[in-house]
Amino acid sequence: MATGDALPDQQRWQAYAESVVVRPDTGEVLSGAGAVDQLPTAAPLHVITAHNPAGQPQVAERNAAVDEQLRRRLVQTGLTHFRATGGSLDATWTEPGYAVVGLSRAAAAAIALEFQQEAIFELTDRVSIVIATADLTERSRRPRHRSTERGAPEMQPDPSEPDRPQVEQSVFSRIPEELWLASNEHAFAVRDIRPVSPGHTLIVPRRQVADWWTADDVQRQAIWSLVDVVKAAIDQEFAPDGYNVGFNAGSAAGQTVFHLHVHVVPRYLGDVSDPAAGVRRIVDPDA
Repeated sequence: MATGDALPDQQRWQAYAESVVVRPDTGEVLSGAGAVDQLPTAAPLHVITAHNPAGQPQVAERNAAVDEQLRRRLVQTGLTHFRATGGSLDATWTEPGYAVVGLSRAAAAAIALEFQQEAIFELTDRVSIVIATADLTERSRRPRHRSTERGAPEMQPDPSEPDRPQVEQSVFSRIPEELWLASNEHAFAVRDIRPVSPGHTLIVPRRQVADWWTADDVQRQAIWSLVDVVKAAIDQEFAPDGYNVGFNAGSAAGQTVFHLHVHVVPRYLGDVSDPAAGVRRIVDPDA
């Protein structure tokens, strides 16, 4: 999901945590101030939107088109679903979506990732959870019934529930296998949650290493063998006209997640006005 404006990460996740979720056809509040005592269907419910892919606000026509694609995708699953709209308490931003019954957390996240969404809501009779689709971590957990939105307390994990992943662990290390596109003994491939082009995929070693120069030969070979597998899959699904393949190593090169990952970026005729010089333009835009 994405807020109506492109907010910084921390503000965006806070906005998700404070969201109200409403069922527009009945007016029932599913999460937030005045929420119904019991959900209208078996829990958990997963709320998924297709609006504003990759966190970038879109025009109404574009959002309507992807919303229809999501509706058709849910019809294909055969699962019960109904309209659900998430938004701020003061309605300064809203995003229509769907509440889906009978999906696992991983399956709901996988559908959301198809529409380049960074978050989903998971609603139970007791709690409202904001889940990051990239790695299924819980970014917020609050009472589903809240008398006020701002300042609502975060709930402590139920002692009977599994421990949450340690924050020191790489975000890639927490991605469940259900979301992998391909894998071998030492590496796996996943879609980039903020793709720069359709089909943009990351290849990641299973054992966490910071960059290419701290990876061993086995990891390097595993990564490059998956490059071929990923390219073949992208060719079949997206039919691009070219590729950029590479990695960022170090903060000066733009690396933000210090777990080696190789980008396989499909390129398409016309995706930029002048593709000449390729990767040289990363440093010299006039190359």
